[in-house]
Amino acid sequence: MGDTFRIANGFVTLYGTTIYSGAPPLVFNGSGQSALAIDAFLGAPGSTADNLIIDGDVSGQTKVKVNNTNTGPGVFNKEGIPVVFVNGATPKGNEFFLGNPIDTGFFNYDLFFRPTGSGVFELRSFLGQGAFVLPQLITASQDIWHQTQTPGSIAPPTSESCSTVALRRPPTIRMQDMPKARRHKAATSRLPCGSGAQAIG
Repeated sequence: MGDTFRIANGFVTLYGTTIYSGAPPLVFNGSGQSALAIDAFLGAPGSTADNLIIDGDVSGQTKVKVNNTNTGPGVFNKEGIPVVFVNGATPKGNEFFLGNPIDTGFFNYDLFFRPTGSGVFELRSFLGQGAFVLPQLITASQDIWHQTQTPGSIAPPTSESCSTVALRRPPTIRMQDMPKARRHKAATSRLPCGSGAQAIG
């Protein structure tokens, strides 16, 4: 991955590509079953791919086949991963394309033409169908829960439904002990709701 393939009317030297003097302009014509196969790491901004550089013009259409070397899920990448560079006349923007967007989980990647006159075709990501699966599962589980509840079922108690309740019981006093009766100490007990309700005796 990260390889570069260059097409030009010239020869390659140690110092780059030299164009033959008087050579006709190069036109890359994508016709018939024209296809370009590349490796690309479909990930975050800064990810790389194989590159095709055309020192000339382009016409027709060429299908790009991408081998995704990223074994993990894709991420949102609005900056793009450059794939094709056209150094001639500005392309129309449809000369290179994918057969279908590439599904990487929550995000899909597709090939876009960078609309700056630079002649760059790049892979960018956007929300895919996978991003909507989790919310759909949550909604479905909520619907099932509501549909399985029987009429008149009681919701679990909340802290707002419990209040402090005072329960009083008269002290037990024997007639013969009336003069010596003493007040019983207040006995407290916690009610099941656990909100601080008390029984006072």
